Amino acid sequence: MSGVWQSLVVLVVVVAMAGGIDIPKVYTKVSFARNHIKSIAADTFSPSSSLVSLDISENDLESVPGRPFAELYILSSLNLRSNLISSVDPEAFGGLQNLTQLDISYNRITSLPKEIFEELTSLQELNIGFNPLEKLDEGLLQHTPDLRRLDLSKLHLKSIPANFFVANLTKLETVSLAYNQLKVVPSRTLHGLSSSLLNLDLSGNLFTSLSAYSFGGLSNLRTLTLEQMLRLTRIDAYAFGDLMRLEKIVFRYIPWIEKVDRRVS
Repeated sequence: MSGVWQSLVVLVVVVAMAGGIDIPKVYTKVSFARNHIKSIAADTFSPSSSLVSLDISENDLESVPGRPFAELYILSSLNLRSNLISSVDPEAFGGLQNLTQLDISYNRITSLPKEIFEELTSLQELNIGFNPLEKLDEGLLQHTPDLRRLDLSKLHLKSIPANFFVANLTKLETVSLAYNQLKVVPSRTLHGLSSSLLNLDLSGNLFTSLSAYSFGGLSNLRTLTLEQMLRLTRIDAYAFGDLMRLEKIVFRYIPWIEKVDRRVS
């Protein structure tokens, strides 16, 4: 029987969240998913030096207070997807220097404090998608130099700051800006990723045309996805001229396209 306990690393808990939950060291992954948890506090979790993955997705959380996970010392994955979160404290993720994956998608977040990711210096994957977020602060990612994948799909973005992708994001390879309200390709913003960006999804935005300047400088891009472009009518000469290493481009359901210049690349 001891061998069974030693091999058990995943604990699935159905619980009404209470203060001071003491997670046995044998467990490295814990899931509280699909319950009716309404709140967590700074003292919800007792100190743990073994927990690496925590899933609180598909609950009824309305806010994330300051530093509720700070004593989960080696936590590397945190899933808060599909809650009712509308308020996030500036120190919500304080103490999580070892976190590599964070998912806060499918919530009700309308704004993010500039310093919210300040202590996430090891973060590699960040999913903010499917929130009614209208604005991104240009300093939001300045403390996440290891970031590799970023999902900003289905927000309410009409524009993105020119300096949003700061100079230290040299490892960021995959970005989704799909299904926002962008009327032009944010070429100045994307140029900040000219050396690292490999995969870009701009599906479902409001572009009416693609010009020779739309993807300027993205010479390392391998995959470009442009699906459900319901307002795109024209692709000009050399629109893809800078995409010298492009291996795959996805055009799907672009019903009103009228003109594609033969010198497109």
